[in-house]
Amino acid sequence: MANIAVAFGFRHVGYVEGAAPTYGLRRRKIALGNTNPVFHGDPIQDVATTGYIQQGITTPASGLFSGVFSHCEYFSVSQQKKVRSNYWPGSDAQFDVDAFVIDTVGAMFLAACDGSPIVLANVDRNIDFTIATGGSATPTTGQGNTIAQLSGALLKSSSITTTATLPFRIYKLYSDDVVPNAPVLGATSPNGADNSTNFNWAIVTFNSVSFKQLTSL
Repeated sequence: MANIAVAFGFRHVGYVEGAAPTYGLRRRKIALGNTNPVFHGDPIQDVATTGYIQQGITTPASGLFSGVFSHCEYFSVSQQKKVRSNYWPGSDAQFDVDAFVIDTVGAMFLAACDGSPIVLANVDRNIDFTIATGGSATPTTGQGNTIAQLSGALLKSSSITTTATLPFRIYKLYSDDVVPNAPVLGATSPNGADNSTNFNWAIVTFNSVSFKQLTSL
């Protein structure tokens, strides 16, 4: 069955075999003046030399990619209380925002690709992501969804290569987990599991997250 294009960002699904089982999150900061929304499942990056983070950009500079956004907490001006949210809307905070991110080496994420299918031969290659700023109830490609509070980030299938600085490493195809004897090209399968058509899904892990780099910012 041909895949249907859908974006849900980078969904945390576990850890690579043999990695220490931990679901701890790292607390980071989003600057009060950062008005660009950040959504659950967004790749994030360091704002160099400040200690803050922001929504990632496609092909982040070497050493800046710093994980995947989970959720945040901030003191809401409009509600006059501390709120917890799956996304930072870009406004309504009294102080800097507490952001909780996944940056553990070995964490695995499920994500959809933005075009040509990722195939078995691409496993263990590196890959970039596609993302766009802003958010909407009817988001464009790469934008977050303000209703679902989910990222619109996608795997950038045209970027697959051996480049060491790309943020993610392809670990396996989604079809491996949902279709018996997978991967099977053209087989009837759940959305994302047809590896012969565009917009299939893959499971990736960190390749160049800043926390595992030997050179610091």
